[in-house]
Amino acid sequence: MTSAPTVASYISKSGYDIQMTGHVTEILSDNGVDLNDVEAVIWSHWHWDHVGDPSTFPNSTALVVGPGFQELLLPAAPTNPESPISESAWDGRELRELDFTKPDTIRIGQFLAIDYFGDGSVYLLNSPGHAVGHLCALVRTTVNPDTFIFLGGDVCHYSGIMRPSIYLPVPKEISPHPVLPHSSVSFCPGHAFEELQQSRGRQPDDTLYDMAFGYDIPLATDTVKKLQELDVQSNVFVIIAHDAHVGRIVDHFPQSLNAWKDRGWGAKASWAWLKDLEGYWKSKGLLE
Repeated sequence: MTSAPTVASYISKSGYDIQMTGHVTEILSDNGVDLNDVEAVIWSHWHWDHVGDPSTFPNSTALVVGPGFQELLLPAAPTNPESPISESAWDGRELRELDFTKPDTIRIGQFLAIDYFGDGSVYLLNSPGHAVGHLCALVRTTVNPDTFIFLGGDVCHYSGIMRPSIYLPVPKEISPHPVLPHSSVSFCPGHAFEELQQSRGRQPDDTLYDMAFGYDIPLATDTVKKLQELDVQSNVFVIIAHDAHVGRIVDHFPQSLNAWKDRGWGAKASWAWLKDLEGYWKSKGLLE
């Protein structure tokens, strides 16, 4: 699949330094995954940095998209040269658009959801706002006890847009230290963070930032509020696609994430973004 002309033009002018080690299919195959066993590729949404190249999968692999995708984006390029999506993504394969109005739709928290395999292992969640048809996934990682990873896609671009919250305030003490992860000293940001929020006209349990980017910002904000109810659950590890801190905490494919809770990755990642306020912490005497 080549990028749609509008996307190729945008990327060439963007100044982005885009590095890739290979197609997803190459990475999977190199690590022992039979591509014929891949039932579907699921797009969180259709933006260029999230679609990969489904055309490299066997035609037996479906492409799953969220509600409203076909109405908004079809016909795609080259039939419609202005489209941000290329038809080659689904040429010769099933293009399956989810419908969250069917009788088998369930609720997970405040989200409408589909039990994808019917066995409780993977749930796809309707999470509109950032883009038409945006999807999240809740993936079971262990049973007895039950743990899950919430794959948030671009439900928000930064953890400070969903944290803190009325459900998950900034802890009085954080260990390991988000700025000095190898230090034995705990981090106690509570009062300083409260002062920061108050100086900006915000409450201590308000998110650091408001949603400022998306197709429908009020709807995206509402989706984040739904996510906050799950984010407080200690058996749910929320990962959003653009959280660079998570990539420095967890193991990478082909290693497994299933033991995330036992390894403390979820707790560590929840507040890792506070490192980005290093200058403020220094001004308050919390860092040398």
